[in-house]
Amino acid sequence: MTYVLLTRPEEDCQELKTKLIVPTISSPLLKVIQKAKRVALPEGVTDLIATSARVFEMISNIKSMITIPVWCVGEATATAAKAAGFEKIFQVNRSAQEILERIVNECPKESSHFAHIGGAVVHVDLAEALVNLGFKADRIIIYETEAAQSLSQEAETVMQAGLIQQMPFFSLRTAEIFVDIAKKSEWADKLRRVTALAHSEAIARSLRQISWKEVIVVPDLSAQRIVDYYKRPGDSSMKQRPFIGQLLATAAVAAVVSMLIVSLWPASSLQDLPSSVKPEDLQVLTKEIASIKANLKIPSELEEKIQHLSENLAQLQKEMAEQKVEKPSVPLIETPKPTEPFTPPVAKDSKYSLRSLQQELTTGSVRARTVIDVNKHLPLDQQLPQSVISVRDLLDQLQALPNLKREINLEVDNSLWQKAINSMGLRVRKTEITPLKEQAVKGLKRLDFSFLGTLDIIALPSEWALWVKECHQTRNVLASVSTHLDQDLSTPPGDYK
Repeated sequence: MTYVLLTRPEEDCQELKTKLIVPTISSPLLKVIQKAKRVALPEGVTDLIATSARVFEMISNIKSMITIPVWCVGEATATAAKAAGFEKIFQVNRSAQEILERIVNECPKESSHFAHIGGAVVHVDLAEALVNLGFKADRIIIYETEAAQSLSQEAETVMQAGLIQQMPFFSLRTAEIFVDIAKKSEWADKLRRVTALAHSEAIARSLRQISWKEVIVVPDLSAQRIVDYYKRPGDSSMKQRPFIGQLLATAAVAAVVSMLIVSLWPASSLQDLPSSVKPEDLQVLTKEIASIKANLKIPSELEEKIQHLSENLAQLQKEMAEQKVEKPSVPLIETPKPTEPFTPPVAKDSKYSLRSLQQELTTGSVRARTVIDVNKHLPLDQQLPQSVISVRDLLDQLQALPNLKREINLEVDNSLWQKAINSMGLRVRKTEITPLKEQAVKGLKRLDFSFLGTLDIIALPSEWALWVKECHQTRNVLASVSTHLDQDLSTPPGDYK
């Protein structure tokens, strides 16, 4: 058995343990010491900033502040604010600097007054940065933290034994403390077997100072995500297999069973069955397959694939039955071997299928049946993917995608900008919408995929990356169809069989 090592403050470790279903060991690296229970806000405060969920539990008069908008870093902090009764919550997931960027973009300097409530140690002093940028801001300290000098005895023992599999890190300070401890320890080499989950890229950069099996950035790090990444010895991730994966696996098993039935019992007569197999057995098997298909509610595309497979199997059964009939022997004619690899031209009867597919790709929606018909006439190494979608469907998906944005430097007074750079080393940015989505729309309408060249070299959100992959597939299939049609037209008469 391997463990997840938790290093958050004691109260946070205990809370996290109640949500986990995997083996855990606690070794808090920070001890929280509360310095104030009641908070008196400065006069005129319009917004609060919270970078830790514990502030909402520590402040005894928190209910008097719930009408004030609060800016939170992380889902846990925002959840704690909601539980405390706050009515207006702004959440960011990356870091405190993201809050700074949003405030600069969205809040007026003249009428805004911020109060950052938190601990004594911060990596980004938001109040000071906001003041340097021309805002009113105060910092209110309600707790301090003490760093541990080593892991707990239990954690040291388990780590030395190589039984720690995973370590989640929710804060940069905790990561820095652990890295310092690991560098001085005798078990640092054991970390090559440990996966570190980092709540942000900044935390991941700190952790990469030492050697790990893997450092994974998980912006939505939570108990569920820890369970998702936990692996039992010799097993794959505990994350559940997607339903479509189970569906395809079941269909594959059903197809194999069908092929075995055809190969073992090609004749239609039940009298030809082996003595060990009873007709009742086949009836039971047939009912079970029918029940599986009914329960799975197979999608239409998969239904078409199975139908096509069934047709092929029926044809195979027919051919095997015909082979039993004695035929006069025919002298074999040796076919000359080509001196070079040769790809046969596309048969004439495939022209209709190719043109149908071309029309569906450019003006309608692609049917799986059309792709299957085309693939019947193509070599195995040139088969077209049945998952291809049409240009019209690509356009529909594109309209649902968010606009792509790019970051630009914020134009502010030079003296204020210089103060922020000098005091905090921060870059304050704002974003603007790029014309890439509009260019993609225009390109697709002209069947021009040249816009993919730009999209391929920039970082894209996951939904955009999937869409670009679909575009490449559609473009490649269109090119293949055009090539086969040109080959069909250029082949001299008499070359077809």
